[in-house]
Amino acid sequence: MFNSTTLFNTTMTKYFLVCAFLLFLAACGTASVKSINLACKKEPRDFTREASEILTKNEYKILEADEQTGAIKAFRKEYEMTMGDRPILVSSKMLETSLTGDSIKVVIYSVGRDNKTPIRYWNERATDEFEKTSYMPVLNALKDLCK
Repeated sequence: MFNSTTLFNTTMTKYFLVCAFLLFLAACGTASVKSINLACKKEPRDFTREASEILTKNEYKILEADEQTGAIKAFRKEYEMTMGDRPILVSSKMLETSLTGDSIKVVIYSVGRDNKTPIRYWNERATDEFEKTSYMPVLNALKDLCK
């Protein structure tokens, strides 16, 4: 015998499962690590000092810096910029570097309100022009530093 309640429950269950799966995929896509690899022949000590200066000039706060390995961890708090007459909030960023041999790996990501939890990773191909304003000048300066 056909029961409309059973049909409704089955349809709703399928709908719920599909939505849950799509949300899971969306979450996985935004949290995947995107590193930027650059050729860099600087000595770790020189790289750490010069890169720290670049980051500081671009309003990043140096949280950790290891002159032996070239590892740096820096933070930039969120700020507001305007486009025309519209205010736009640019998210807080964390930037990490690691120097290995003759290359440097740079990882840039937006962080949550706790200023630690990665929300979205960024690279040169990101499409959000407003977010790019907070890290592309640093990334370009790091490229110039490593030439």
